[in-house]
Amino acid sequence: MREDTRAGLRASAAGAAILCLLGLQATVAMAADKYTLGYSVGFLADPFQVIQVNRTVDEAKKAGLKTLPVANANGDPGKQITDVHNLIASGAQGIIVVARDSDAIVPALDFAASKSVPVVSIDMGPNGGKAAMVVRADNLRMGEDACKQMGQGARRQGYRALADGRPGDAQRPATAPAGSTPA
Repeated sequence: MREDTRAGLRASAAGAAILCLLGLQATVAMAADKYTLGYSVGFLADPFQVIQVNRTVDEAKKAGLKTLPVANANGDPGKQITDVHNLIASGAQGIIVVARDSDAIVPALDFAASKSVPVVSIDMGPNGGKAAMVVRADNLRMGEDACKQMGQGARRQGYRALADGRPGDAQRPATAPAGSTPA
């Protein structure tokens, strides 16, 4: 499955997460004001994460939400906790989080809960704390779809890649073995 297609599917799930946040916070007072959404990402080091963030923010804006600038922790779990605090201080009424570390994000979730700010976790679920919703991809299905497309493309000249990693680790990059050659 192409990377932008996978990101589109996750962005659709993120759209559902946005609606969940709105439903959790629906009050007469908020109906008069624009809902403010924060987004905290553990890292933006690969195109997939960038596409996911861009599509999610675009969908939030289409839904009429005010979006704060995306907080990028650059792989630092401590910074991500600070980012969540800063998003709430900046007026976030709901936050979407792509956790860098499932354990380290717990204090940020606890802080958000203490401020009555719902958090939706995308991709990596937290190992504690309160998340209003966890949106996970069906990585097995995406793998099956990718294999089907690779099989269709195998009739053509090109490179092949092997996916390497622990099952269930969505953050593990695909790699090719050293010395791989075109098919």
